[in-house]
Amino acid sequence: MPLPLHTIMTTILHIDTSTDLAIILLEKDGKVASQAISNEGRNHAANINLMIEQVCTDAGLTFKDLSAVSVVAGPGSYTGLRIGLASAKGLCYALDLPLIMHNKLTLLALEAREKTTGNYSHYLSVIIARDKEYFVSLYNNMGYCVKPPQHLTEEALLDLVSTQSDTLIIGNLPSTILSILSYKLFEETIIVSNNFRACYDFVCFSNKEFADLYHAEPFYLKGVFIHKSL
Repeated sequence: MPLPLHTIMTTILHIDTSTDLAIILLEKDGKVASQAISNEGRNHAANINLMIEQVCTDAGLTFKDLSAVSVVAGPGSYTGLRIGLASAKGLCYALDLPLIMHNKLTLLALEAREKTTGNYSHYLSVIIARDKEYFVSLYNNMGYCVKPPQHLTEEALLDLVSTQSDTLIIGNLPSTILSILSYKLFEETIIVSNNFRACYDFVCFSNKEFADLYHAEPFYLKGVFIHKSL
Protein backbone atom coordinates (compact mmCIF):
# COMPACT_ATOMS: atom_id res chain seq x y z
CA MET A 1 0.00 0.00 0.00
CA PRO A 2 1.54 3.37 -0.98
CA LEU A 3 2.45 5.76 1.80
CA PRO A 4 0.37 8.93 2.21
CA LEU A 5 1.91 11.73 0.18
CA HIS A 6 2.89 13.80 3.22
CA THR A 7 5.06 11.00 4.60
CA ILE A 8 7.13 10.58 1.43
CA MET A 9 10.37 12.52 1.67
CA THR A 10 12.21 13.79 -1.38
CA THR A 11 15.97 13.40 -0.86
CA ILE A 12 18.30 14.80 -3.50
CA LEU A 13 22.08 14.70 -3.75
CA HIS A 14 23.44 17.88 -5.35
CA ILE A 15 26.90 17.97 -6.99
CA ASP A 16 28.75 21.06 -8.22
CA THR A 17 32.39 20.71 -9.28
CA SER A 18 32.21 23.34 -12.02
CA THR A 19 34.81 25.56 -10.30
CA ASP A 20 37.68 25.13 -7.85
CA LEU A 21 35.03 25.12 -5.12
CA ALA A 22 33.37 21.70 -4.92
CA ILE A 23 29.91 21.77 -3.32
CA ILE A 24 28.08 18.60 -2.30
CA LEU A 25 24.64 18.90 -0.69
CA LEU A 26 22.17 16.41 0.73
CA GLU A 27 18.71 17.97 0.46
CA LYS A 28 15.44 16.96 2.08
CA ASP A 29 12.19 18.38 0.69
CA GLY A 30 13.90 21.49 -0.66
CA LYS A 31 16.09 22.24 2.35
CA VAL A 32 19.78 21.58 2.98
CA ALA A 33 20.20 18.65 5.37
CA SER A 34 24.00 18.42 5.20
CA GLN A 35 26.81 19.79 3.08
CA ALA A 36 30.49 19.36 2.29
CA ILE A 37 32.58 22.05 0.61
CA SER A 38 36.15 21.86 -0.66
CA ASN A 39 38.27 24.49 -2.43
CA GLU A 40 40.86 22.01 -3.67
CA GLY A 41 40.05 22.29 -7.35
CA ARG A 42 42.84 20.00 -8.46
CA ASN A 43 41.61 17.23 -6.17
CA HIS A 44 37.95 16.99 -7.12
CA ALA A 45 38.40 13.46 -8.43
CA ALA A 46 40.02 12.32 -5.20
CA ASN A 47 37.62 14.14 -2.87
CA ILE A 48 34.18 13.86 -4.41
CA ASN A 49 33.31 10.33 -3.30
CA LEU A 50 34.46 11.05 0.25
CA MET A 51 32.38 14.23 0.28
CA ILE A 52 29.30 12.37 -0.95
CA GLU A 53 29.73 9.75 1.77
CA GLN A 54 30.20 12.51 4.34
CA VAL A 55 26.95 14.34 3.56
CA CYS A 56 24.99 11.09 3.65
CA THR A 57 26.54 10.09 6.97
CA ASP A 58 25.96 13.54 8.46
CA ALA A 59 22.29 13.39 7.44
CA GLY A 60 21.90 9.82 8.70
CA LEU A 61 20.96 8.52 5.26
CA THR A 62 22.26 6.01 2.74
CA PHE A 63 22.29 5.93 -1.06
CA LYS A 64 19.07 3.87 -0.93
CA ASP A 65 17.29 6.91 0.55
CA LEU A 66 18.03 9.10 -2.48
CA SER A 67 15.19 10.22 -4.74
CA ALA A 68 17.40 11.84 -7.40
CA VAL A 69 20.82 13.28 -8.14
CA SER A 70 21.34 16.81 -9.43
CA VAL A 71 24.50 18.24 -10.96
CA VAL A 72 25.71 21.62 -12.16
CA ALA A 73 26.78 20.55 -15.64
CA GLY A 74 28.38 23.80 -16.76
CA PRO A 75 29.72 26.07 -17.85
CA GLY A 76 32.99 25.88 -15.97
CA SER A 77 36.17 23.88 -15.57
CA TYR A 78 36.43 21.22 -18.29
CA THR A 79 37.86 18.62 -15.92
CA GLY A 80 35.58 19.60 -13.05
CA LEU A 81 32.46 19.25 -15.19
CA ARG A 82 33.50 15.80 -16.36
CA ILE A 83 34.15 14.64 -12.79
CA GLY A 84 30.86 15.97 -11.44
CA LEU A 85 28.67 14.59 -14.22
CA ALA A 86 30.44 11.23 -14.27
CA SER A 87 29.83 10.84 -10.54
CA ALA A 88 26.19 11.89 -10.87
CA LYS A 89 25.52 9.55 -13.80
CA GLY A 90 27.28 6.67 -12.05
CA LEU A 91 25.01 7.01 -9.03
CA CYS A 92 21.91 7.33 -11.20
CA TYR A 93 22.76 4.22 -13.19
CA ALA A 94 23.65 2.18 -10.11
CA LEU A 95 20.61 3.24 -8.07
CA ASP A 96 18.12 3.70 -10.93
CA LEU A 97 17.58 7.37 -10.08
CA PRO A 98 16.57 10.34 -12.24
CA LEU A 99 19.19 12.96 -13.09
CA ILE A 100 18.61 16.70 -12.79
CA MET A 101 21.04 18.89 -14.73
CA HIS A 102 21.56 22.61 -14.12
CA ASN A 103 23.25 25.36 -16.07
CA LYS A 104 25.14 27.71 -13.71
CA LEU A 105 24.07 30.74 -15.75
CA THR A 106 20.43 29.83 -15.24
CA LEU A 107 20.89 29.33 -11.50
CA LEU A 108 22.53 32.76 -11.21
CA ALA A 109 19.71 34.51 -13.06
CA LEU A 110 16.93 32.77 -11.15
CA GLU A 111 18.56 33.50 -7.80
CA ALA A 112 18.96 37.17 -8.80
CA ARG A 113 15.33 37.33 -9.90
CA GLU A 114 14.23 35.90 -6.56
CA LYS A 115 16.39 38.28 -4.51
CA THR A 116 15.19 41.32 -6.45
CA THR A 117 11.57 40.07 -6.68
CA GLY A 118 11.69 40.44 -10.45
CA ASN A 119 12.13 44.21 -10.35
CA TYR A 120 14.24 44.28 -13.53
CA SER A 121 13.01 43.58 -17.04
CA HIS A 122 15.94 41.22 -17.72
CA TYR A 123 18.77 39.41 -15.95
CA LEU A 124 22.08 38.86 -17.73
CA SER A 125 24.29 36.14 -16.25
CA VAL A 126 28.00 36.44 -17.00
CA ILE A 127 30.84 34.09 -16.03
CA ILE A 128 34.46 34.61 -17.09
CA ALA A 129 35.60 31.84 -19.45
CA ARG A 130 39.16 33.05 -19.93
CA ASP A 131 40.86 36.33 -20.83
CA LYS A 132 38.39 38.54 -22.73
CA GLU A 133 35.93 35.66 -23.17
CA TYR A 134 32.70 35.02 -21.27
CA PHE A 135 29.84 32.62 -20.76
CA VAL A 136 26.60 34.57 -21.07
CA SER A 137 22.85 34.02 -20.94
CA LEU A 138 19.85 36.39 -20.78
CA TYR A 139 16.55 35.86 -18.94
CA ASN A 140 13.38 37.93 -18.60
CA ASN A 141 11.73 38.79 -15.29
CA MET A 142 9.48 35.75 -15.55
CA GLY A 143 12.58 33.55 -15.41
CA TYR A 144 12.43 32.46 -19.04
CA CYS A 145 15.62 32.25 -21.08
CA VAL A 146 15.50 34.70 -24.01
CA LYS A 147 19.12 34.28 -25.11
CA PRO A 148 20.48 30.74 -24.63
CA PRO A 149 23.80 30.19 -22.82
CA GLN A 150 26.68 30.94 -25.15
CA HIS A 151 30.38 31.76 -25.28
CA LEU A 152 31.16 35.35 -26.31
CA THR A 153 34.22 37.49 -26.86
CA GLU A 154 34.49 40.68 -24.82
CA GLU A 155 33.56 42.69 -27.90
CA ALA A 156 30.42 40.63 -28.46
CA LEU A 157 29.48 40.92 -24.78
CA LEU A 158 29.77 44.71 -24.88
CA ASP A 159 27.65 44.79 -28.03
CA LEU A 160 24.99 42.72 -26.25
CA VAL A 161 25.03 44.87 -23.13
CA SER A 162 24.71 48.06 -25.20
CA THR A 163 21.30 46.86 -26.41
CA GLN A 164 19.95 46.20 -22.92
CA SER A 165 18.06 48.58 -20.65
CA ASP A 166 16.71 47.91 -17.16
CA THR A 167 18.86 44.79 -17.12
CA LEU A 168 20.63 43.52 -14.02
CA ILE A 169 24.01 41.97 -14.82
CA ILE A 170 25.10 39.26 -12.37
CA GLY A 171 28.22 37.15 -12.17
CA ASN A 172 31.90 38.02 -12.24
CA LEU A 173 33.61 40.57 -14.46
CA PRO A 174 37.13 42.08 -14.49
CA SER A 175 37.60 45.71 -13.46
CA THR A 176 38.52 46.67 -17.03
CA ILE A 177 35.09 45.79 -18.38
CA LEU A 178 33.31 47.08 -15.27
CA SER A 179 34.65 50.55 -15.98
CA ILE A 180 33.07 50.39 -19.42
CA LEU A 181 29.77 49.19 -17.92
CA SER A 182 29.69 51.89 -15.25
CA TYR A 183 26.32 53.13 -16.52
CA LYS A 184 24.80 49.66 -16.32
CA LEU A 185 23.34 47.84 -13.35
CA PHE A 186 25.76 45.24 -12.04
CA GLU A 187 25.59 42.99 -8.97
CA GLU A 188 28.56 40.77 -8.17
CA THR A 189 27.44 39.81 -4.67
CA ILE A 190 24.67 37.53 -5.93
CA ILE A 191 25.86 33.93 -5.91
CA VAL A 192 24.06 30.63 -6.16
CA SER A 193 23.34 29.97 -2.49
CA ASN A 194 23.01 26.44 -1.16
CA ASN A 195 19.49 27.18 0.08
CA PHE A 196 18.45 28.22 -3.42
CA ARG A 197 20.04 25.11 -4.92
CA ALA A 198 18.05 22.89 -2.57
CA CYS A 199 14.78 24.70 -3.23
CA TYR A 200 15.24 24.70 -7.00
CA ASP A 201 16.20 21.01 -7.04
CA PHE A 202 12.96 20.24 -5.22
CA VAL A 203 10.95 22.25 -7.77
CA CYS A 204 12.67 20.47 -10.68
CA PHE A 205 12.05 17.09 -9.10
CA SER A 206 8.39 17.89 -8.42
CA ASN A 207 7.97 18.97 -12.06
CA LYS A 208 9.86 15.88 -13.26
CA GLU A 209 12.41 18.00 -15.12
CA PHE A 210 14.83 15.15 -15.64
CA ALA A 211 17.71 14.82 -18.08
CA ASP A 212 18.16 11.99 -20.56
CA LEU A 213 20.67 9.98 -18.56
CA TYR A 214 22.14 8.17 -21.55
CA HIS A 215 22.79 11.32 -23.62
CA ALA A 216 23.65 13.71 -20.78
CA GLU A 217 26.84 15.69 -21.45
CA PRO A 218 28.46 18.70 -19.75
CA PHE A 219 27.53 22.20 -20.92
CA TYR A 220 31.04 23.12 -22.03
CA LEU A 221 29.96 26.04 -24.27
CA LYS A 222 33.58 27.03 -24.82
CA GLY A 223 35.05 26.65 -28.29
CA VAL A 224 38.64 25.66 -28.91
CA PHE A 225 39.78 29.23 -29.61
CA ILE A 226 37.74 32.28 -30.60
CA HIS A 227 40.16 35.20 -30.33
CA LYS A 228 40.38 37.16 -33.56
CA SER A 229 43.57 36.47 -35.49
CA LEU A 230 46.01 39.35 -35.80
